[in-house]
Amino acid sequence: MTKKHLIYLTLILIFTGLVVFLYKAVVLDFPLAAKARSDIWHIEAHLVFVSDNNPVKVSMNLPRNSHRFAIINENFISRGYGVNVVTEDGRRKVHWSVRKARGTQNLYYRASLRRTDRELLSKKPEKDGLKKPEFKDAYREASEALVSEAREKSADFAA
Repeated sequence: MTKKHLIYLTLILIFTGLVVFLYKAVVLDFPLAAKARSDIWHIEAHLVFVSDNNPVKVSMNLPRNSHRFAIINENFISRGYGVNVVTEDGRRKVHWSVRKARGTQNLYYRASLRRTDRELLSKKPEKDGLKKPEFKDAYREASEALVSEAREKSADFAA
């Protein structure tokens, strides 16, 4: 690596760090002083059910950003399930799905929320204007392998 490459890499990393810092300080209103405190709430949900080798699709409502609270971290934990987060009628939902589930199933959701007094700018979801991509040769084979693996894990076409 030449000295020029090292300088570019350093500048890119510094810029990325500053952008993340400014986002947390300005948008999420994180405290900047060392001794300043901020209350963070942790929300957890644990879903348990028994399945007998059938397709499973589970939906759950999720918290959303508001002018009073901001979601700063969110985790979905589920072995072998496909996870899809969607907004339906202004409400956030998670859909877990799997083609075949047997025995006791455990699904976990965990979120960290922070109180904020700022009005957060909410992005409106874009209209669905997806087009089917055209791949050739090795790219088509790779994409078909990924799609078939995803279909094995999903409960239905929409998942």
